[in-house]
Amino acid sequence: MSSTKEAIYPVASSFHAYNTELEGEYESGFSLDMGECDEFTSDYLNGTESAKICHLAVKYLLHLKESVRIPYIDKGCKYLFYWINGKVVKNEKSIENTLKIYNIFRQKYEDYDETIKFDKYLEHFSNDILDRLIRLFQLYVKFRTFERKSTPSCKK
Repeated sequence: MSSTKEAIYPVASSFHAYNTELEGEYESGFSLDMGECDEFTSDYLNGTESAKICHLAVKYLLHLKESVRIPYIDKGCKYLFYWINGKVVKNEKSIENTLKIYNIFRQKYEDYDETIKFDKYLEHFSNDILDRLIRLFQLYVKFRTFERKSTPSCKK
């Protein structure tokens, strides 16, 4: 696994691929056939969305596992952390609460399929680094929005 400094910044450039995977499933209403998430609720998630979010997170971890490429999995876990924080967790948004939810989803995945463990992908990150990761993704989203809305001032 790469060092923290090397790993945190390149993940933003992969944002679109991971975002498409998770958001596409979220918007389509996908549900994975697994009992571990059917009755899932959390104080940190919207009650009506909790089971759906759990199913999506576990399916996403299955998708990462199938890639078998460690850098892809590493970046994908960081994106999942961001997704949980930015899209899912409501008023009680904090690094600690996001990590709790991430670890619950990770454990539900491991209860479903034990072939790969995802605990090592965020364990070496401090709360400060995870906060910076979230802000990096947020900045990337703002940049992409600005880039799409801007018009070129000159032609090449």
